[in-house]
Amino acid sequence: RLSFLVPDALIGPHRGTRKLELLCYVWEEANRPSFQNGYLPEESDFRGGINIFKHEFDFFLSSSGYLEIDEDRLKVQEVSIKLAISIALADGSLDVSEGNEIKKWIKGIVNSSLDSKKEEIKERLNNALEEGFQEAKENELDIKKLCFEIKEIGDKADKYELLELCLDVMAAD
Repeated sequence: RLSFLVPDALIGPHRGTRKLELLCYVWEEANRPSFQNGYLPEESDFRGGINIFKHEFDFFLSSSGYLEIDEDRLKVQEVSIKLAISIALADGSLDVSEGNEIKKWIKGIVNSSLDSKKEEIKERLNNALEEGFQEAKENELDIKKLCFEIKEIGDKADKYELLELCLDVMAAD
């Protein structure tokens, strides 16, 4: 096996059947290419490459896409921010690096949203950040309740995204 795809972790621009292109690069370790956002830059000189495999296929994406505003996904993202705050504050303080990880995650969601929805999404996620911080300071953040909400309305892609966020916040401190 040279490569694999985790279907439940894929979030495309829209729900439904999409044509995907899988590129698999094989190289000598001494000549490791420098990828940016999962791609080799066009100006990249791919020296030392042994082979590049390309496979196109149709794939059904069951999760709503990042260009589709989905109330459930937005709710899961709001709850995810609150869980990330609880992890950041586990040691009693919110370090700048932890806060920056959460802000970076929010910015990624906002940037990948439709222009017409960016402000609404940004406002809701920033409000979740403020509410979560306030609730955590007042010891009112109910982690079990938040996890139950995610379990009830989140799909697998949302849960993978949440895990990545929480791991990034933990690693930041």
